Amino acid sequence: MLVTQRLGIEYLWIDSLCIIQDSEDDWARKYHRMQDVYAQAVVNISADHASESTIGLLSSERQAASRKIVRLEDGMDVYVRRPLLHTDSSGISHVPAPDLDKHVLMSRAWVIQERILSPRILHFCQYEIALECDTCTMCECTIQPRSPAERRFRKALQDPLSDVYGYGTMNAWSELVGRYSASQLTFESDRLAAIAGLASRAASSWGKTYIAGLWKEELPRSLLWYS
Repeated sequence: MLVTQRLGIEYLWIDSLCIIQDSEDDWARKYHRMQDVYAQAVVNISADHASESTIGLLSSERQAASRKIVRLEDGMDVYVRRPLLHTDSSGISHVPAPDLDKHVLMSRAWVIQERILSPRILHFCQYEIALECDTCTMCECTIQPRSPAERRFRKALQDPLSDVYGYGTMNAWSELVGRYSASQLTFESDRLAAIAGLASRAASSWGKTYIAGLWKEELPRSLLWYS
């Protein structure tokens, strides 16, 4: 809420507060609307480093890895630290070594939908804050903007004629489903619901018929898979 206020944004959507918990009726009314909330939001505030919903945005490692060099007249402290070389599982922020990646959030199935549909995401990561959008990726330890970290499926939705991954939209969907299937859900009953928003937008953009994770027009080829 504090971040939202300081960004000058009037409204904030939090899934666990805006959908009545343990109410099947409210869930049935609202879960399919979440795709519109993400797609039309100004920014998605992402607590990447938090291990659970009560942890919050800020990480103690962020300050521990830096050194305070001066306090400004307005009371703000200035910190510096060495550049970090390894990207974490968000693909946009950096950690001292690959095995320090603790982004529990990136392992959650519901997060895939909000990350793809949100026009821009403010990541509160383990060692820094980073911004991700369709145009570029920026973090605190690099000066020049970098290419967008993970917007390829979003591009497939916006421009279905683009050659996503080099071999078409259906392969882009297969890559997405592969990643989604390896993600975690608190309730297994959410398996189809958590990807329904992406499927709905893909069906509209691509002119295809969605059937529980597969596409009617591509059904024979879609059945050719192995574990």
